[in-house]
Amino acid sequence: MTKITINILKRAESDMEAIYHYIADELQSPETAMNHFEAIAEGIQTLEIFPERCAIVEELLSLDIKVRRLLVKNYSVFYRFDKDTVTILRVLHQSSSLDRLLFEIGNKSD
Repeated sequence: MTKITINILKRAESDMEAIYHYIADELQSPETAMNHFEAIAEGIQTLEIFPERCAIVEELLSLDIKVRRLLVKNYSVFYRFDKDTVTILRVLHQSSSLDRLLFEIGNKSD
């Protein structure tokens, strides 16, 4: 079995930090913030075992962009899987529009 590497982009790390600080500071619930942060981190780690278990996002597939979505609590972890590497692109609240993600992915050459 091939070892899967998890690569978390800086933008995704920033997303996770922002989620933590919003819940801890704005909602004044540091324990809930830590629970959400840990759940997202644990969800990401599970991708080492079976990275293809999450479906490719249909809205992006029509543009020939193969990005998968892992759902954790109220958040979507968007990632790409290529051979032996999972790249975490963004972590967004499920109510967020895909427009930001589409724009970012469409304007990057990989």
